[in-house]
Amino acid sequence: NGANSTVWQKACSNLLDREELQQNSESVAYLHALLRFLLASQHQGGVRSVLDDDRLSLCDRVGFACRFLRRAELRSQLHKWVVLCQTSGDVEGLVLTGLTLEGIKIL
Repeated sequence: NGANSTVWQKACSNLLDREELQQNSESVAYLHALLRFLLASQHQGGVRSVLDDDRLSLCDRVGFACRFLRRAELRSQLHKWVVLCQTSGDVEGLVLTGLTLEGIKIL
């Protein structure tokens, strides 16, 4: 229903604009991700905004990707995260690689 959709979009948008939600804490980051996803749930932009939010744990973003991406997109996104973790030395990437040759590159 279009009217219900508009109500949800306005509510999410208003929440995102609230001053107390402009903090940079982890709990606020998750609320922002949820609201952005709800605002853009009709198109791929909502999914992308969550996947690209590095304030969220990689494990949570991987779970989200598994749920909302197609297989080819998921494979590509996982590869992107592995490369980013290798470049930055982010040990959270070991969740994706394990202690393989790819994982050693992270360390």
